[in-house]
Amino acid sequence: MSRQWERQKTEIDSYNTFLSAYHSRTSYHGFSEMDYVVSNYFPKLSDPHTGADAEPDFVLYNGKNVILVEIKQGNNISSRHIKQMEKNNDVSIEYAEEFLKDSQIQRRFGLSGDVFSVETCIVYDGMGEEYVEKCRKKWPDCREKLEEMENETAILGQSRDSKLRILTGEFDSPDLQHWLEYGIDLPPTPRTTISLTDGLEMESIAVSLCNIWGQKAVSGSVLVSVQEIRSHFDHRELKPGDVTDAFKYLTDVNACEARGNRTYEFRKEHLGQILDIERIIADEDDDRDGTQRGLDDFN
Repeated sequence: MSRQWERQKTEIDSYNTFLSAYHSRTSYHGFSEMDYVVSNYFPKLSDPHTGADAEPDFVLYNGKNVILVEIKQGNNISSRHIKQMEKNNDVSIEYAEEFLKDSQIQRRFGLSGDVFSVETCIVYDGMGEEYVEKCRKKWPDCREKLEEMENETAILGQSRDSKLRILTGEFDSPDLQHWLEYGIDLPPTPRTTISLTDGLEMESIAVSLCNIWGQKAVSGSVLVSVQEIRSHFDHRELKPGDVTDAFKYLTDVNACEARGNRTYEFRKEHLGQILDIERIIADEDDDRDGTQRGLDDFN
């Protein structure tokens, strides 16, 4: 698998691994057991009280506390990550309440929208205690970044079939700290909750179209419109042009057929391409010079 799609798939897998800790299938310590809901996916929070422009991956809320969660792959703590957490930390309680109200939290989840604290954390998919110890003791540059991040937020690690738990740093809430020091067991095969990258990249849109709608063609023809796709992902700001471009690509590789009026059809004869779409896209990533490109270059 080439790096373009591999990177996107790793990102998507990391989101789904974290979200498997919500309704934990392998322990009784999931976020839902603590009455948290995932209120927002990939929101933009522009706080007029502090001037903060934060873009956490997920917002969790339990009627009292808001947790702004950032997910990263690998174990490299970068200056960019630290700045992201600085922005998340600048979100005020007043704005968090306004944001939840605008998100219709009471209608959707029956929660008051009152906020007593705004917590933040960063989760590294693939980071463990051993790495943190080496970082602190052996690598001065790494230790400096680690200590900067510790001052900003709680640092958690996660990996499939292991635990989501705090590695270092602290939440303000003692209950949250104690709970996530114990950790949440994660399954070896998290269910797919997220299928699009944070940046809504073309590759992830095309794969999602095949996995969610295309595979239904095994039972017969499936007609789907661009508007239906956008409605399905109504929690994301999916542009019509991006969906159309993804369909155009799938049409060109014979994974579906355009039917007019921005409607497309998946049929049984397309199933071979539909089921093989990840490999097809990975092959598209490499151009003749061997450099990496994406489906944006295809259009």
